[in-house]
Amino acid sequence: MRYNDYIVLGEEIKNMSILLDNMKKKLNENQFEVATHTTGPAVVMAGAGSGKTQTLVDRVAYLRI
Repeated sequence: MRYNDYIVLGEEIKNMSILLDNMKKKLNENQFEVATHTTGPAVVMAGAGSGKTQTLVDRVAYLRI
């Protein structure tokens, strides 16, 4: 099962370290910073194919935990 399947299926990810490990494996440093940003809104401006959607999906997952 891929990480995104947890979001689609609505399952809870109970272990923050598992989530962070998965995020570190697939996101670069800047994407990880955006995904773990918790103080206010985040503006993500980047070109096509740069991983904006994945970064925002991971941010939602991070904020839910």
